[in-house]
Amino acid sequence: MQTQFRMLKDQFFEIDQKVAKLEKILGSLSKKNSVVKYGFAKGVSLLVLVVLVIVMGGRNMGGFKE
Repeated sequence: MQTQFRMLKDQFFEIDQKVAKLEKILGSLSKKNSVVKYGFAKGVSLLVLVVLVIVMGGRNMGGFKE
């Protein structure tokens, strides 16, 4: 259980780093556009993070059968 938790924690950290990079890219692109579009891009990246954490967490905990 401890190993699975550590793996999940490591995967979450990796995903969080990728989302931060994505937010940085989207942020630089959004500076050229309106503030509303920046908020939309940030919301989408947050949604992607949540979905990835749910999927990865489900796989690590044996919730999904492949």
